[in-house]
Amino acid sequence: MNESTTRTPAEQAEYEALRKRWERAKATGTTVAFAQEFFNEAVIPPPPPDTTYASEEERDLYAKARALFPPKASDLLDILPLYFGDEEGVPLDRVIAELEASAKRTGTAGSENGRLLT
Repeated sequence: MNESTTRTPAEQAEYEALRKRWERAKATGTTVAFAQEFFNEAVIPPPPPDTTYASEEERDLYAKARALFPPKASDLLDILPLYFGDEEGVPLDRVIAELEASAKRTGTAGSENGRLLT
């Protein structure tokens, strides 16, 4: 996903306020409570309506996974350090290259148009 990281001044101010709250939470050991509050304020969007699935079976598997493993506030604790710049993520190009190298080693199909094939 290549989304623009350019923020409007209002968005930047909101981000900075959140980042300061995150820093305070880390300093006081209340990151779990911060994540819970952040999670409670969020609206979890449904999957995009134009999502293309390889089959109805795949669509059903994704629906089942969403039902069995709904997101939790604690899941944010893995994402927030990336969001606030405490940690660097892995560039998407590197992830794709590693997946393709793994596919070659294991004999799986690889990827097509940026979508991993199995």
